[in-house]
Amino acid sequence: MAGRNDDEGGRWRELGNLLKQRRALLDPRWRNRRAFADDSRLDYRLIYDIEEARRPNFGITTLTAIETAYRLKPGSISAFLEGGEFESVPAAPTVGLADILETLRPDRIPKNHYKSTDADYEGRTRSERIAFAVSRGLVHEAAIWADPDEKLTYAQRRLWVAYLRWRIMESVGLPA
Repeated sequence: MAGRNDDEGGRWRELGNLLKQRRALLDPRWRNRRAFADDSRLDYRLIYDIEEARRPNFGITTLTAIETAYRLKPGSISAFLEGGEFESVPAAPTVGLADILETLRPDRIPKNHYKSTDADYEGRTRSERIAFAVSRGLVHEAAIWADPDEKLTYAQRRLWVAYLRWRIMESVGLPA
């Protein structure tokens, strides 16, 4: 921490402690720094350096990546270091699949991509359902059954895939 005055060094140490707490709060598995590095795709040494206040020379893109991984508001690390508060991103409200499916407009449901019904899949395990879809050349259906949520029916899975497709197309500005 050479080259920094004591106040600034103390702020970096405080930031490091807050980041450690934040990491553990986000996911109990992330009490392990290595697990957090693997999941966040940040370099382990980078995480170590900022959490242990080993260096103060992080670029803006690096700070932005760190803020994203720790689910902090953009600019919150710089603001904290300048004497402000440590601000996290508010938790997103949980929305259930049923709520999402209710908002799906019927004209957004793709047609002619599916050639099966719930009856075709009854009595089969998840892996057997995937194998059945693949054997018929039904890539969309194989993807539907790849989701491990056993409670969803075939029709709900179709709606879910349609919803995801619609949102992806909408987000990139293409017609669905």
